[in-house]
Amino acid sequence: MLDRRGRLVERRTMGEVLETAVEMAARLARANVVNRTPVVVALPTSWPWLEVWFGALAIGALPVAVSPASALGSANEDLRRLAVLLSRLQGRHLVCSPQMRRRLVESSDLPADLVALTPEELAALPAARMVTANEPEPSTAAFLQLTSGTTGESRVVMIPHRAVLHNIVAIRHAIADPLRKEFRDPSKALTVSWLPLYHDMGLVGSLLHGMLHGIEVRLLPPSAFLGRPATWLRALDPDSYSFSAAPNFGYQFCVEKLTADDLSGIDLSDWKGALVGAEMVRLETLNEFTRHFEDVGFRPDAFRPCYGMAEAALAVTMDRALEGPRTAPVPISTDHAGYATESVCLGPPVADTEVWVTSPTGARLPEGRIGEVRVRGPGIFVGYFRDPEATQETLDGEWLKTGDLGFMVGGELYITGRIKDILVIRGQNLMPHELERLAEGELGGGGTCRAAAFAVDHGAEGEQIVLVVEAPTSESESLFRMAGAIRRDIGLTLGMPIADLVFVSAGKLPRTTSGKVLRRRVREDYLNQALTQLDY
Repeated sequence: MLDRRGRLVERRTMGEVLETAVEMAARLARANVVNRTPVVVALPTSWPWLEVWFGALAIGALPVAVSPASALGSANEDLRRLAVLLSRLQGRHLVCSPQMRRRLVESSDLPADLVALTPEELAALPAARMVTANEPEPSTAAFLQLTSGTTGESRVVMIPHRAVLHNIVAIRHAIADPLRKEFRDPSKALTVSWLPLYHDMGLVGSLLHGMLHGIEVRLLPPSAFLGRPATWLRALDPDSYSFSAAPNFGYQFCVEKLTADDLSGIDLSDWKGALVGAEMVRLETLNEFTRHFEDVGFRPDAFRPCYGMAEAALAVTMDRALEGPRTAPVPISTDHAGYATESVCLGPPVADTEVWVTSPTGARLPEGRIGEVRVRGPGIFVGYFRDPEATQETLDGEWLKTGDLGFMVGGELYITGRIKDILVIRGQNLMPHELERLAEGELGGGGTCRAAAFAVDHGAEGEQIVLVVEAPTSESESLFRMAGAIRRDIGLTLGMPIADLVFVSAGKLPRTTSGKVLRRRVREDYLNQALTQLDY
C-alpha cells in the first residue's frame, strides 16, 4: 500500500490478507451479516477496504464496492447515487467513513433499516465466533459489481465465481503469452494501480489478477494520481516487469500535467504492459504519451489497448501483437457517418471467449461491417441483481449484448461507439465521442475537463447538436475564443454546426465510476435548465 506521495507504508502477504479477511468475516457475523446479502463497501483504497471486502466474500455475503465520495467526481453526486443504490439493493449493511455516514444522515437518505458501520466500529467487535469457510458453487455470484452507467444509472452486475476466476486466468495469458521469453517468473513482475477498487479494472484487472498470480500489487490512492500523476509512473519499478492499466484519460492527464522537470526519477524502460481501456482509446493520446515519455524509456510496443465491461467480469479482448497502437479506417456505410476516421485495434478475444458483430436482428455480420458487439464465454455474468427485465434485455441466451458498436478485422475488435449514444443529424449518424474529442482538444485543462455531446429536438429543424463543455477558466474572453475554436474545429472536421455550446465549471459534469461523463444526465439537466452556465 502506497501513500499519497507514493511511499510504501505497509506490505502484506497473501496469507496475511486472508487471515485478516477471516477475522473480519467473524466480526461481520457479529454485525448480523448473513449469507447472500449485499454488503456495501464505501471506503477509500486502504487496508480496511481489503479487510471488509474480502471478509464479506469469506462469509458468503455479496460485497459491492462503491465510491467513497469522492474519488473522481462530485461528492454530492456520489452521495445521491449511493442513496439510490442502497434503496435498490435492499441490503442492510453499509461500511463507510464517519463523515459519509453523517452526511447521509443529514440528507435523510438512509433507508430506515440500514446499518451503517465504520471500520473502527467493526474492528471493536469481538471476533470470537469462528466462521465456517464459504464453499459456494462456481455458478453462484461471488460479488456485485456496478456498471459504469454511461447512459443512465449504474446497474448491479452479479459476477459468479467461475467468471472472475476464468477472467483472471485469461488476462494473465493475454498479458504474458506474448512475453513468454521474458515473463517466466511472476515473482519478478509488478502491478501498480491508482484505479479505484470500486471499478472493475481496478478490482479485477489489478488487485485480484495480481494477488491470485503471485504478482506484487502496489495500490496508490486515486487522489494521489490526480494530485501528482508522476507518483504513478515513479512507482513502476525499473528492476521489475511492470504492468499497469488506466483509461485513456489517465495517459492524457500525464501528458498535459507533467513537464520535463517532472520526469526526474521516472524510468519506464521495463513497463511491459501499459494497458488502456475502460473508455474510447484515442490514437492521438497514445502517440502523445509515447513522444512525451520516450526520453525516460517508454516504448510504444508497451501499449496494450483492450476492451471489457463489468458484465464480462472485465476483459473481453486485448491487443497481443506488441507492435504499438494499430488502427483501421472506420468502414463507411449507410448506417455510419462518412467522415474519415481511424479506430484503434483492441486485439482478439481473450481465452475461450467469442466476439461477434451483429445486425439489429442478431445475425452475424462479416468482417469490416459495423454492428453491435456481442460476447459469449465463461466470463459472462449471471444477471443484474434483482433486475430481471434488464437481464432479459442484455442477455440473449448465452450471448451478452454489449450495446457497443464496432467491427472486426482479422479476428480483432475495433470499437466505434455506443448504440444508444448515436446522434442522427441531417440523416447522418454521428458518435458523440467524436465531437467531445474535438472539443476537449481545445480546452487546455490538463486533461481533466470533459465534454458531453447530445441531440435535442428543434421542432421543424429536427435534431440539433448541443455541446456542454467543462472550462478550465471562467474568464469570458477566453471562453469566447474557445467557443469559436470548438465550433470551427467541429465544423471543418465533421461538417456539422453546433446549435448550442454551453460552458460549465471544471468538474461539474456528472461522471461514471470510471470517470466517463453521464451524457443522459447532462441532457436532462440541460433541458431542465439545471446547468450553472458560464457567461461568454
